[in-house]
Amino acid sequence: MAVRQWLGENNYEDVGALIDEVMAEFAAAGSKERRNWADVLSGGKNGKPVIVSGREFSVLASAQISRGKPVTPNAIRRNAVEEFPAARRTGRWPAKTQVTKQVPKGVKRTAHKASRKRASRHAQAS
Repeated sequence: MAVRQWLGENNYEDVGALIDEVMAEFAAAGSKERRNWADVLSGGKNGKPVIVSGREFSVLASAQISRGKPVTPNAIRRNAVEEFPAARRTGRWPAKTQVTKQVPKGVKRTAHKASRKRASRHAQAS
């Protein structure tokens, strides 16, 4: 579910209208700027409201919880059982997985030693 849709369903129409105003302003200016509105609504440093295009956005307690931030006293909650939508999984940026391979015991050591300078055969014989 999109954040703006969630705002309408959970009695935050005023916040949704504010986001729509800012997005219309971006479009009118020909800007292709994109915002992560969930981050904006979770607040800035120490729960301080974020200002975008000269408009101050309220801090939502449920957005702070979903972003793993501590809930601050200035955060608003209009519905006792509201749950902010989770980030969408698009598959565009898959998580990097660390692949470990079973390598024979001597191979790692040999590969490490391969980068060292080798003494000439004549020096080894003496």
